[in-house]
Amino acid sequence: MGHSPARTRARILEAALAEFRDRGYERAGLRRIAAAARVTTGAVYNHFGSKEGLFDALVGESAAELVAAWTAGRDGDAGTPPADMPADRTGRSADRTAAFSADRTGRSADRTAAFSADRTGRILDLVYSRVEIFELLLCRARGTGYERLPEQLARIEAEAYRRLPGITDSAADRLLVRTLAASGVEALRAALEHRLTRPEARRYMERIARFRLAGWAGLLGPTPASEPAPETGDRP
Repeated sequence: MGHSPARTRARILEAALAEFRDRGYERAGLRRIAAAARVTTGAVYNHFGSKEGLFDALVGESAAELVAAWTAGRDGDAGTPPADMPADRTGRSADRTAAFSADRTGRSADRTAAFSADRTGRILDLVYSRVEIFELLLCRARGTGYERLPEQLARIEAEAYRRLPGITDSAADRLLVRTLAASGVEALRAALEHRLTRPEARRYMERIARFRLAGWAGLLGPTPASEPAPETGDRP
């Protein structure tokens, strides 16, 4: 009795997931995938068209969900502060300077930490609902169109940081923003690369978020008198 196309497709995807996780996209082989799925390589091509088509079938929907989750709260919507950043006590996102002052006196620190923890938790819930797929996306996608997904996430992060009070258009601040944005993405990628369990990943990411909150509060507070004002100029 023959197997239905749906079952054949599912077996191919299961075999491909294991092969891509083990070897990464570039070193993965369609012959090994076909053998593991008990089909011919022709069947793989018939269902997915190519190796990249097979990879896309595994990760495409999850990639779109991750971008949407990463963007939420970082796109400047009213009432939604960017990630790792405190809002004022009324929930408005405009008066960030007053919010930082309140944080330093402890009046809004709990709210800020709660927001950051909630956002971190939502992203981790998404990632760990399909952790093997997101591992492919962030750690095993070299050679595919998804290879630059971490850079896309970092750009989303950087755009939010550029709107913060105290961040200028100086070369130093532009580099600072890029560096901090990339480090946030790398933290999630590292959790997947090291295959942390969900509780371990949550502890790791929440501790990083707390560290970053303290750092941002210090960075965007009053400028010490000894610190020179940044020079701004045209972007290169």
